[in-house]
Amino acid sequence: MKNGTAFRAFLEETTAFFDGLSVASLYAEPLPSATDERMAGIVERVLTAVPDQRRLFHQTISDKHRSLAILGVDMPETSY
Repeated sequence: MKNGTAFRAFLEETTAFFDGLSVASLYAEPLPSATDERMAGIVERVLTAVPDQRRLFHQTISDKHRSLAILGVDMPETSY
């Protein structure tokens, strides 16, 4: 597998997953839920990514996806 291919696949899967969510549907689910577990996995994957991958993640997700607030706040460039 070429370097970065797995992370790009993760980005594609994540954006497709986010496309199927809304803030209203997310908050309507009881906890714990399968969605909550998947969101936790996404957060864990992003937090363990190298700086260039984290930057790519933030560049890839849309404002709609950001409204899901999976990471709480956008990470400024200096935190990479």
